[in-house]
Amino acid sequence: MNSAFLPKFHSTPDEINFICEELRCLDASSHQSAHVIEKRVSLNRRLNIIRSPTGRLPAEVLSAIFKLVAPQSIASLRTTAPEDELADAISKFHFPIHLGAVSKRWREIVWSTPSLWTSTSFPHHVFPKKRRSRVFLLYLQNSKNLPLHLAFFFPSSPDVDAQGSRGVLYRSTVDPDLIANMGRIQTLVLTDLPKTSLWLAHLDKLSTINNLMLGWSDDLPKPDGEYPLNKCRSLCCLNLRGAESPRMERHLYNIPFSITALDLDSLPIDTCIKLILKCRKLVRFRLIAPRSPHTDHIEDIQSWFGNQVVFEHLEELYWHHSNSDEWAKAFLGCACTPSLRLLHVVDDSAPSSRGCTEEARFFEQLLPSLTTLGLTVTNHLGDHDSHPVLFRPHSSVSKIVLIKCQLGVLVDVFSILTPELGATEKCTPNLKVLSIQGCVGVEGPQHVLGSFDIEPLLPMLERRLVAGDAFRLEFSDLTIDWTPRVQDGFRSLVAKGVDLEVVEDSEYVDWL
Repeated sequence: MNSAFLPKFHSTPDEINFICEELRCLDASSHQSAHVIEKRVSLNRRLNIIRSPTGRLPAEVLSAIFKLVAPQSIASLRTTAPEDELADAISKFHFPIHLGAVSKRWREIVWSTPSLWTSTSFPHHVFPKKRRSRVFLLYLQNSKNLPLHLAFFFPSSPDVDAQGSRGVLYRSTVDPDLIANMGRIQTLVLTDLPKTSLWLAHLDKLSTINNLMLGWSDDLPKPDGEYPLNKCRSLCCLNLRGAESPRMERHLYNIPFSITALDLDSLPIDTCIKLILKCRKLVRFRLIAPRSPHTDHIEDIQSWFGNQVVFEHLEELYWHHSNSDEWAKAFLGCACTPSLRLLHVVDDSAPSSRGCTEEARFFEQLLPSLTTLGLTVTNHLGDHDSHPVLFRPHSSVSKIVLIKCQLGVLVDVFSILTPELGATEKCTPNLKVLSIQGCVGVEGPQHVLGSFDIEPLLPMLERRLVAGDAFRLEFSDLTIDWTPRVQDGFRSLVAKGVDLEVVEDSEYVDWL
């Protein structure tokens, strides 16, 4: 691998002398233009960096500092992270190049710290075409033999830079080096992969990959035919996002049985159900914004389901309610998850379209093992809703998280959790934590939860808690209008021996 493209620098003493001489020349100049002043500021800034005490630290210490402040690796990012979160993290992945530009010594340390070069992304728009290949080779070279975590972002339009991304993996000048290092890739993100890309033909070379994300913009042409993901023998985490719509040609996803984490976003619901049925070793499954199915014929649906389908190891389920729910009903009607401990239900449908016996049965069988319940619901809980099943007295849930629910849903949940006067049992008796993260329908730009909205918490806590009980209330992305009445009510609970914690944006309130 040719390193002739690496930048050349003076040694640090020479660099200091050079800058000082430049400053003397500028000081002696009689022409003090804005350009001269700007240049003097820039030279002084660079001189301060070189002469700083940090520059005298041992190389091992500087290397350790660089590792600590380096951006989060792609490997540690959830591939289901929101677009802005991924984009923000990815924008920092050329961190070692920026560090190396500070001084010769920093560059020497950064260039000799392989772990700084193992995770990066290559959006087409970041570098000019001629620099993309050189930067990519620099990462391959400096990462030595360590595992790689890479993200490639191709043009979202087939007409943008199409010539440079067709019939290749990344660029023809670096593809041989990329193929030679495929065995090192453990995390791979491919976004808007061109229709003629060669990646699918080289999947068998990804011998150590365990985390793969394939994502496309809506209706962008995709590679034809079968997706032989089963060639990735060590793959355990798979994310497919926006990869298919029912009005486009159907694709066959041949996935390995080794999958333990499956994230499906904006795919037809029948494709999602067929994929999860192939993954009996799942530990985490996320179904996000499912689309209409290719087919909803009862005969086609019934042919996929027979006896009970058991997912023995499934611990986390993120379930987005589908309006086209015949496939979902069939799945929920036969699925069994004896180890499930975390359930997050997203439901933006109207109450009239919610609730079915299959969903209620599925929720009922979760209650002995479920410990954490998350809800994102944008409409009131209706009389025929299945969600209240999750709050029954024999529930094992100890933590409820309400994430951007409608204000009316908060009121409904407070009401469900408030025992009747004189009642001998209560809903979710093991509940220890109630977390409210944002709210839909709260008036004002500051998202203030007023006294009228928060006061129903008082009777709920007063009837649920006795001396010796512990309870934690968490609020985030909200401003709470704590009236004296509410504060006094909470203080009286503490005075009775209740271990009550109230936390706003990760900080304990100062009045309790």
